[in-house]
Amino acid sequence: MSARQAGPADRRRRRAALAEALLAPPSLEPGDAAALDWAMLDQAPDWLAWSAPAQAALQSRVGALHGAAEVRLWIDAARVAAARARLGQAYLASLLALPAAGLVPSAPSALAPISRPDDVAPSLQAAGAGVLLAALPAGPLRQAVQVAWAPAMPPVMAAALAQALIDRALALAPFDPHDPALPVPATTAAPVKSPHQALELAT
Repeated sequence: MSARQAGPADRRRRRAALAEALLAPPSLEPGDAAALDWAMLDQAPDWLAWSAPAQAALQSRVGALHGAAEVRLWIDAARVAAARARLGQAYLASLLALPAAGLVPSAPSALAPISRPDDVAPSLQAAGAGVLLAALPAGPLRQAVQVAWAPAMPPVMAAALAQALIDRALALAPFDPHDPALPVPATTAAPVKSPHQALELAT
């Protein structure tokens, strides 16, 4: 539900969720936090207000799609099993079934090096986080998200292409951001600075 479609109570909850996520990192500079306003929060994509597990799942799916040309070459059973556990069987099957001609050519650095199965989840998640960052307009909102998701960095990619990857990832297989069975994030967000900080920005 977008901010425009939400009622006053839902809009307040959405703002609170966004503020909590964006103000959590202790490394966020006071000036960067002060640059955020209600209009930016209301215009932010819905996935920024999702829970950490839902965001991690989306990041992983987008990362796998961004690096699909590489993922499709994996023959190591343990690595494929790790991808299946992270992405879900339905999504991985849909990804592997995509025609090669429709894939975005992967840069050599699309995925971080994977030397063992335990590297699969953080590599996919980091790649997807970068694409999600690239979909945000440059400015205070992206800066705050980039601090929250550090060390993820946006790749050299047009915002329109990044958004197209997000849309395609969401369309490849059913995705419910409220599903309690979503995987645990590969990285853990820092705690909120104070219990009232998020609500102060959301009111």
